[in-house]
Amino acid sequence: HGPRHQKSSRSGFIGRHSIPFQSLWNRGLPCHARPSPQYDRMEYDHASPLVVPTRGRERMLGTNPMCWAFPGGRYPAIVVDTATSAAANGKLEIAERKGEPIPEGWALDPMGEISTQAHVLREGGSLLPLGSVGKQAGHKGYALGSVVDLLSGVLSGAGFGPWVPPFVSFLPMPENPPGHGIGHIFGAIRVDAFRRPISILLQ
Repeated sequence: HGPRHQKSSRSGFIGRHSIPFQSLWNRGLPCHARPSPQYDRMEYDHASPLVVPTRGRERMLGTNPMCWAFPGGRYPAIVVDTATSAAANGKLEIAERKGEPIPEGWALDPMGEISTQAHVLREGGSLLPLGSVGKQAGHKGYALGSVVDLLSGVLSGAGFGPWVPPFVSFLPMPENPPGHGIGHIFGAIRVDAFRRPISILLQ
């Protein structure tokens, strides 16, 4: 832990892997913590498998969000927090509670057809990658989701792909997982390893 941080300080990058994901939610995720003018922060988290590959029908990845946070000086910080799926699972849950349909391009039914039913995931359906269907560049969203899975799952020693433990009630626990639990990665880029922080904040 100490040597890693010392070496990282010289190179301008600090990284950390951790498995007890729920405890981090309870404390507030680092990417959304109070920004520091010395660091740009990043965070990658993988999730339960609800997303199909482009032109696929089997759920292989989670919504796998990515977050970046940049200090804004006397202005609010710039925080980009996005799923790598066409919509987050929570969007469907909200629509289901309201009894509303979901937009076309968010989800597929179990047969691989576009669905506007908010409860489709509970019936074996799946979410589409960011970019939606293949002709609308869904392969790019699935590629981004795969990168998140490699960084937060494979690199940390957690489960990955379809072996990520579920945190929704309608998914079964995967058998013979190659890793343990849900993983994530946090990073911080030291601004002064590249430029004077005040120069960047003034821009």
